[in-house]
Amino acid sequence: MNNKIFKYGITIGLIISIIGLVFLKTDLLTENQTNIVNIIYKITLILSTIFILTKSLFIKEKFNQILKVVGIIFLLILSMNLLKEFGIYEIKSKIIISFILFCSLLVMYIPYFKKKENKKQLDYLKLGFVILLFVGGFLNVMNISPINLKYISGSVFWIVVIGMLYLNQENENGIKKYVG
Repeated sequence: MNNKIFKYGITIGLIISIIGLVFLKTDLLTENQTNIVNIIYKITLILSTIFILTKSLFIKEKFNQILKVVGIIFLLILSMNLLKEFGIYEIKSKIIISFILFCSLLVMYIPYFKKKENKKQLDYLKLGFVILLFVGGFLNVMNISPINLKYISGSVFWIVVIGMLYLNQENENGIKKYVG
């Protein structure tokens, strides 16, 4: 059941989002229709993220380390909000915390990637995506935000999701025994 939700939900949501983007860029949508397309895109993004979290071997193997990093980042954000709430000090560097998350992800993924013996094209795309997140986070910290990098990293993310969906479908059919 989950696989069908991922397979059809992500595919249909992505198709609707792409068509909506084309209509949005050509000014053929009203404000209400634009809001609907944005909601569908966000739902597709959430569904894709859940798909990656449940199907990725990297997440399953490094779950404890990722959980520790996310826990530390959560505690940092909570303590920053508490400092602000009690009027002690206001830290406006949430960008730096997200950059720390991207750095941690890169530091964990590179040894995993090097250790992997049977590297596929999807593995290189995943590595590229993690590196793009790191570079994007670094540029945000430096207050340099090239808009092209946002589109490139978004495109690589969706290519990774589509690749994982394809490999997951092959795995269900018994054609391959490996899901990236």
